[in-house]
Amino acid sequence: MKTSVFITGLVISFAFMATATLGAPSSIGPSGIMNMPTAETVAADSFELLLGYDSLKVADERINVIPVAALAYGLPNGEIGVSYFNADGYTAVKGAHAKYVIARRGDGAPQVSAGVIYLSGDTAETDLYLVASDNLGAGDRFRATFGILHQNPNLLEAGSNTTGMVGMEFGTPGGMTFGLDYIFHDIAAGEMLGATVHVPVTSNLTLQVGAGNYARYFIGLAMEFGGR
Repeated sequence: MKTSVFITGLVISFAFMATATLGAPSSIGPSGIMNMPTAETVAADSFELLLGYDSLKVADERINVIPVAALAYGLPNGEIGVSYFNADGYTAVKGAHAKYVIARRGDGAPQVSAGVIYLSGDTAETDLYLVASDNLGAGDRFRATFGILHQNPNLLEAGSNTTGMVGMEFGTPGGMTFGLDYIFHDIAAGEMLGATVHVPVTSNLTLQVGAGNYARYFIGLAMEFGGR
């Protein structure tokens, strides 16, 4: 695989960011943790905007992605969104996504959602996923997510990839959120590990900081607005 394709694939491999109660937009759209989507969605009739900076290191080359910009809109049973980000020296990536809630959590059953992501750029890609998220423990401060991801690069010579993913989130009484996730085998990056922390700045503004393998780090601000 060419280095440019590998790096672009890494850059568009998920940078999901989420709160403990509702999903926040990521660099390519669906609400989630660091590298994986969850079953949560943006609140109905609300918008969530993310502006940030992403960076990772591949073969001794530091790749900076700025700006990272994503906007998601919550529907009664899902969310839709668009995104844009630009990696130094590579074609800017534009994305669109849709997520549908198949089943709401209740009576001990998890929330289940399915989604589709389209990405443009040097390695245009269409991805499908199915995830289940459930709150655990007293006060629903823990949330576990399990899912399946199918990646389909829009290149004739590239094969598709199906893999598993798992994640855990923990919310504190003060409103901070910590998250960990793991994708077993991303089509471009192989194993992907991620960790995030979200710190509320105001009632509708959150500071998001993340880190992962490939010496990756992310910092951004997410803002929620609109709603009933």
